[in-house]
Amino acid sequence: MEERTAVSPALPAPVPVDPPLDLKGAALLVWRELAPFALAERTLTPATATAFALLCRVIVMERAAGRSRDRGKADHRGLIIRSEAGLAKFRLSPTGKPNPPEKPVDPFAEFDGADSPPQ
Repeated sequence: MEERTAVSPALPAPVPVDPPLDLKGAALLVWRELAPFALAERTLTPATATAFALLCRVIVMERAAGRSRDRGKADHRGLIIRSEAGLAKFRLSPTGKPNPPEKPVDPFAEFDGADSPPQ
């Protein structure tokens, strides 16, 4: 399977981010499920960890509401919207269009055209 990322592989590797200590149970499982993808997108950082933990909690609540008698009702639909917005924020959902192809890195690009006449 091809890895989907909008980030150039030339960037340094992402720094691992530990989940908050108060994240437990199903929310922690969601963190472990989604964190590798958010790290690959470089959207999960120490500064965004709290928002990512909130996303994990919302996903747990949405899944529970989807299994309850409230499935499809206003509260469940609201949780779906919040989940989708959070997933988009961390670039974990499709955008509807393909990622642009990676441009090759030219180590001499900064010197191109600096001293040479146009061809």
